[in-house]
Amino acid sequence: PGKRVDVPAMLSLLRNQLGVRHLLCEGGPTVLRSLLEADLVDALYLTLCPRVFGGLRAPTLTGVAGAFLPKSTHLQLEEFEVLGEECFLRLRGAEAPPEVIQ
Repeated sequence: PGKRVDVPAMLSLLRNQLGVRHLLCEGGPTVLRSLLEADLVDALYLTLCPRVFGGLRAPTLTGVAGAFLPKSTHLQLEEFEVLGEECFLRLRGAEAPPEVIQ
């Protein structure tokens, strides 16, 4: 695995030194897990599609199966839309103010 990043410090730098107010983070389970562990998720955009795969070593939304997060994160469903065979969900963190989600 690569070098670990201090995510809260990086986001603090972006906000305080560069004036970043909104940030979209795209990535896989490693990025999502690090943001959830640091309690830094205001919103989650999730796409569901009609494919099922899995197994003992199949990746999950937050990493490897069985690698539980230290705590759960409560999200509220803000919107969902079905287009063709896919469903797009927008969830807001329970603590995030509505204006954060745009």
